Amino acid sequence: MLSLVFALVALSGPALAAKLSGELLTSGSTTVQPLAEDLAAAFTKKNPNVKINVAGGGSGVGIKDVAAGKVHIGNSSRKLKDSDPAGLVANVIGYDAVAVVVNSKCPAIKVVKKGLSKQQVKDIFTGKITNWKDVGGKNASIMVQSRTAPSGTLDFFSEEVLNKEAVVDTAKKYESNGLLKQAVTQNKNAIGFISLGYLDKKVVGVPLNGVAPSLKNAVAGKYHLVRPLIMVTKGKPAGLAAAFIKFAQSAKGQKIVAKKWLKAKK
Repeated sequence: MLSLVFALVALSGPALAAKLSGELLTSGSTTVQPLAEDLAAAFTKKNPNVKINVAGGGSGVGIKDVAAGKVHIGNSSRKLKDSDPAGLVANVIGYDAVAVVVNSKCPAIKVVKKGLSKQQVKDIFTGKITNWKDVGGKNASIMVQSRTAPSGTLDFFSEEVLNKEAVVDTAKKYESNGLLKQAVTQNKNAIGFISLGYLDKKVVGVPLNGVAPSLKNAVAGKYHLVRPLIMVTKGKPAGLAAAFIKFAQSAKGQKIVAKKWLKAKK
């Protein structure tokens, strides 16, 4: 099994002394995307001759792109798998939690604000529970919202909550955290799951087994749906990729991470 790597990327003396310039291409996870954009803004402010392009597409896309040499860094919100191309290195830059969310006018809003059990959530997303009245709400069909594959968030949710059972066939699927969240805000009967970094007052985060999805609870170890955020490189990071990852893992970079996500564990 490929293991995660948290190694501060070391730059040689000459490389560190040289003025950085050039273009860095990244793609992948829409969970990592806003964090990568924040890190890129800070990095390019310090290094104005560097341009960083941060594209989405999903974790699977980022991993395939970096393996094919299309980008320098593939962003992923899932661990590398044995089935992924050989020679890839996972550089952990932080951690993220996944939150189950509903519309603020959900037919079972009083119930879901108090929380659902992990089993109830599994039964909803696998189609065993199809009506909000079955969890103590009003008589209304539950509209499941999910992610299209390949998605690191979907992979993680499937493994940790659904025990790898398939999401119900009637679920509507979206290519990003942002699109899924938007769908939940537009349908009062909807339920979905998103990165904690996307959680705001536009949707309601559902407590699981009595624990609310929050950065505070995730940091304290009380909320357990937490997964790594990684920047994948083809082989050991080099050049601009090494410099950018080193910055992301530095004290300054981790300060940016800690605003909405969990710091990388040393």
